[in-house]
Amino acid sequence: MLAKLQNKLIAAFLFIGLIPMLLSTVIVVSMNAKRLEKQKESDIRKASEKTMKIVQDYENRAEQIAKFLIDNPGFIASLRSGETPRVIQTGHPLILWVVDGGKKNSYGKDIIQLEKPEALIAGAVTSVSYDGNYLGDLIIGYQLGKSFAQDMSLLTDVEVNVLYRKGESRRTPGTQVELMEEAFRRGEAYYDKNALFQGVKYEAYYQPLRTGEGRIAGMIFFGIPKRYGFSETTTTWYFFPVLLGLCIIMAGGLGYAMAKHISNPIRLFARGVHAVAEGDLDQEMNIRSSEELAELSNAFNHMTGKLRELRQLEEELRRKDRLAALGELSAGVAHEIRNPLGIIKSSAQVLKKNAGGDEKAKELTSFIMEEVDRLDRVVSNFLDFARPRKLNLEEGRIEDIVERSLHLAEPRLSGAHIKIEKDFEAHMPPAKVDSEQLSQAFLNLIINAVESMPDGGKLAVKIGSHRNYVEVSFADTGIGIPGEILGKIFNPFFSTRDEGSGLGLSIVHKIIETHNGIITVKSRINEGSVFTVRLKK
Repeated sequence: MLAKLQNKLIAAFLFIGLIPMLLSTVIVVSMNAKRLEKQKESDIRKASEKTMKIVQDYENRAEQIAKFLIDNPGFIASLRSGETPRVIQTGHPLILWVVDGGKKNSYGKDIIQLEKPEALIAGAVTSVSYDGNYLGDLIIGYQLGKSFAQDMSLLTDVEVNVLYRKGESRRTPGTQVELMEEAFRRGEAYYDKNALFQGVKYEAYYQPLRTGEGRIAGMIFFGIPKRYGFSETTTTWYFFPVLLGLCIIMAGGLGYAMAKHISNPIRLFARGVHAVAEGDLDQEMNIRSSEELAELSNAFNHMTGKLRELRQLEEELRRKDRLAALGELSAGVAHEIRNPLGIIKSSAQVLKKNAGGDEKAKELTSFIMEEVDRLDRVVSNFLDFARPRKLNLEEGRIEDIVERSLHLAEPRLSGAHIKIEKDFEAHMPPAKVDSEQLSQAFLNLIINAVESMPDGGKLAVKIGSHRNYVEVSFADTGIGIPGEILGKIFNPFFSTRDEGSGLGLSIVHKIIETHNGIITVKSRINEGSVFTVRLKK
């Protein structure tokens, strides 16, 4: 039954929780995908801005170098000699001396595409003259090639490539040439979310490089591959099946945990109820997983406590009924026995007086009188049990009564090697009790403890005061009482000793009961017993 309930709870949680979980996951994934796309575009545009600032810085630096060289007479003299090579300096920056090809159309900072050496540079073109005669053009700049692109990629964390028409078909396979041509035809910077570069999909930005005349000499490609991107992953065919599987696993796991959290306390309650139904009233729940279950747990414990009280009350009522009937029977039997015993004792006394010098007769008559006295004591015990004396209630100190009982039992205690440990609360208030009868009850409990410790031991006597009652306990280290007979020890004529009458503890119970008190016992085999008396103040 509980397994079915647990499965239903799991199924309900799957049904209720799976759809919201999927929707929320899709919404979160979509929002993150859009956010990451915006972040990618922002990073790519920032990389373009940073790169173009560096290109402009190259042009400014090249212009400054050109002015410095033109103002140097020694450098001009070397140009006039006619022996200056075409490439004056390679590296960073590149310096070219051009004397053929006629006068340039524009001078100053520029993007320059060279054929020999094949290069695209950011720099400056300066016309060189001497005494009004044109000598040639000086070209100074920084190459925008593979090394420049790698440096920019490291600087911006975005893949950077420099593109230009000359030789481009040699660098890119297949349809890449057409895509480059399309970028050049556009003639303006633009962002492409589905760019294809060297066979790989990119989110890319194309930044044109224009000459001073407005012609597009090349382009700089800024891109981030999409193969490992978040949005690329979410658009694959297997994303949603995997997401659905993960959601089912998560929802099932959470549903199982919640179902166990709900069904486990119910299972504990079911076990407890079955145990109570079988008669085990010692069940106790301590569930605090939620306020409702804690309240139910407290109610269950309250119920079992009341059931234990009812069982104890029922046993007390049955004992009282048995004792009442037994008391009436005992009183009648004791009355019928006592008269013949008196006659027997009187007759034995007469025979003893008339025996003269017959010692044997005197010995036998003495035996008869002793046994008559013993039977008379048993009959007196029967009568004490059947018709307990009326209480003579007076204010008395419980500790004084206990001390008197211990004093009366001193010979038995010392002879049995019993050590007494006292724990009496100070300033105990007096209580209205019959000191004589209560002393008899305590004495019987002490003697009972002595008999349970044949090899000696310890008897701890404790007295304490509570709000509504005084508590006296006698804890011995004796052999203990078996659990199967623990509930019978206060029954009259029940005894585990051959020489016992079985009335000692019954009389104790009767005396405590007439004081409106309670006596309880706890015992464990080979560990000892604790008799506790509670008397109302």
